[in-house]
Formats: sequence, structure tokens, C-alpha cells
Amino acid sequence: MLLANSKMFRFKFNITGTLFVIYFSWKNI
Repeated sequence: MLLANSKMFRFKFNITGTLFVIYFSWKNI
């Protein structure tokens, strides 16, 4: 259960990080 929770957290964190990268890339353009 804990492992699955950690996996889900990392998955969400990954998506958030990707969105931030895209957002900053758009801001720089």
C-alpha cells in the first residue's frame, strides 16, 4: 500500500514538474 502511494505521488509530481517546465518555456518565448 505504501509503495503504491509513493508511486502515485511520484507520478503526480512528475506531471506537475513537466507542466512547470512547459509553462516556463512558454514564458521565455
